[in-house]
Amino acid sequence: MLAICLFLTTVFAVISATDTMAATKVSISNKTATIYVNQSKKLSMKGTKSKVSWSSSNKAVAKVNSKGNVTGVKAGTATIKAKVSKKTYTCKVTVKNPSLNHKKLSLEVKKTANLKLVGATIKDVKSSNTKIAKVTKAGKVTAVKAGSTTITIKDTKGRKYTCKVTVTAAQKKIFICKLHNEEREI
Repeated sequence: MLAICLFLTTVFAVISATDTMAATKVSISNKTATIYVNQSKKLSMKGTKSKVSWSSSNKAVAKVNSKGNVTGVKAGTATIKAKVSKKTYTCKVTVKNPSLNHKKLSLEVKKTANLKLVGATIKDVKSSNTKIAKVTKAGKVTAVKAGSTTITIKDTKGRKYTCKVTVTAAQKKIFICKLHNEEREI
């Protein structure tokens, strides 16, 4: 009798475990991802505790380690594969080069604009002519007087990005007022 009870307990435990596994759908955390050169993104598997084997279709563009950390190597696309048991799950990764949000700016005197470095961290900023336009370390450009200058931003990896800034004199606003049938500029 004890043997039958143990047998039935084992059968119900196996059925219960199988039902739980069938109810949990295995999936990859991202089907697509965009990263920048020298930046990383963590991919993971959901719904499984089985060993995952990670690989990249193009290691020259994106590499992946045994924990699912994907690192951008150069601009392009790669497919990251996660193999669990005999099934393969994929994530299409697009790697982009870091870039400046503006390559050219036109500003009136005393106006401002913000330069942002996308995909990298600003280390240093410089205006080739601070009498025309000034720039803060955060990338805020302030137009000083009419003329042209180049803003150069360097990132923490030593890469340089430039923005050509053209400053124009502020437009004079003219208002015409009619008073007793006479026009006057104000």
